[in-house]
Amino acid sequence: MNARHIYKDSPGGLTRSQIAEFIRATPEERQQILAQTQDAFERDALLGYALHPESFELLKSADRKFYRKTSSGNWKWFVPVGAFAVITVIFILVQRNTISEQQQTISQLGKREVEITIDEADIIPEEIQQLDEINSNEQITRQDLPHPKTEKPHTHKEPLQKPDVSLPVSPVEPLPAQPADKLPEPEAKLVTSRKQAKEYYPEDLKLVDYRAYRSANTVETRQIVMGGTPANLEDDETEVTEDPAWRQVDIPYDEYIRKTLSYFNRANYKKALSRFEVILKTYPDDINALFYGGLCYYNLGDYAQAKTCFSKVRTHSYSNFDEEAGWFLALAQKNSGEVQAARRLLTEISQSGGFYAKQAEALLKK
Repeated sequence: MNARHIYKDSPGGLTRSQIAEFIRATPEERQQILAQTQDAFERDALLGYALHPESFELLKSADRKFYRKTSSGNWKWFVPVGAFAVITVIFILVQRNTISEQQQTISQLGKREVEITIDEADIIPEEIQQLDEINSNEQITRQDLPHPKTEKPHTHKEPLQKPDVSLPVSPVEPLPAQPADKLPEPEAKLVTSRKQAKEYYPEDLKLVDYRAYRSANTVETRQIVMGGTPANLEDDETEVTEDPAWRQVDIPYDEYIRKTLSYFNRANYKKALSRFEVILKTYPDDINALFYGGLCYYNLGDYAQAKTCFSKVRTHSYSNFDEEAGWFLALAQKNSGEVQAARRLLTEISQSGGFYAKQAEALLKK
């Protein structure tokens, strides 16, 4: 017996010609050969050689190395060839287990339920859905706003000290004394609590940073989770879950408004406005939602609601959006036919020397 007898013409087992034929076969022909092979071990061996044909070529290499006639007999090749055969079998079994584990993992992943979370803002209210966008060349976009990098920093400047110049001063006669009950009342001073709040610029847009002013800075909203098994994986044993229901959730303000601004930047004004309205349900005086919500109303042609938002921004305790709100309020007034009110505001803007001063001056000349 020689090394070739291990697989060649051994009764009741695979032959090398059968293995070679299986390796060369098409996928359809392999299916037929596997169906005719009764022994499970032989099927695994065929699959193993098909996946790794180089192991079959190693058998030929072993023949060339160990198939020699020697005076001492054929026992010298038995140990290495036998060891090689054992290694090949172990390799096939390991591959079989690996493939089985991968198939089980894929099957388990495929049967997991698919969950879709719907936020209440995803269901756009009917009054917003009915609005129609104005022409794109008339819409307000990020490019129409003062860029954060070009804005002048708000710094406190000390008043200039006048030089000390000695000049002759004429004597001033003292005012005649008046009874206490006839003293003039002091002039009333305008007291205002408006201030410039801290800012930051997500999505390259200016926002008042409420993280510095709110202890619990979250947005209250409702969500519904739709879940189920994919249709191609359903069977009779699929469990029937209860109808989904809305649940109250708190989402971090920064996370919620960043996503909302991304909709605004992509010109999805209805979706953005729906989300700004959710913020205003939690914080009715949120200046970020009032200002950018006003821009959405403007772009959707609802100038009345836009004017309401911009007016609230201009009287807000934070003055961060005064310049922008004044300009867009004037445009909304002009588009609403309120010509005189628009001209008064445009005149004020043109004299302010601010970001929109030249645009206001040009509009007044038309």
